[in-house]
Amino acid sequence: MTPPIDRHRLLAALDTLPQISRTVYLLSARDDFDYAEIAVRLGLTIAEVERQLADALILLGQALIGGTGAKRSALRVDKAEEVAGAAPLAAARPRFF
Repeated sequence: MTPPIDRHRLLAALDTLPQISRTVYLLSARDDFDYAEIAVRLGLTIAEVERQLADALILLGQALIGGTGAKRSALRVDKAEEVAGAAPLAAARPRFF
């Protein structure tokens, strides 16, 4: 289990995100909006919400725990893995707020 992330470090990392990525991340993580709700609220497609959230998570991970510049595709879970018993991504999503 990873140790909790210091709130001040998280806020500083959030400040480094592009505005749209930060807004999408906060609506998802803090306000618990689903992708459709975020899309409607911001006038985006669901695909764009997914891309912005993936980008935000990659950038936050790099800022908070370091990283090697992982590509978005590295975060995708193959459906076969989910069927084989792996926890779905949504269940494993860290909650920072």
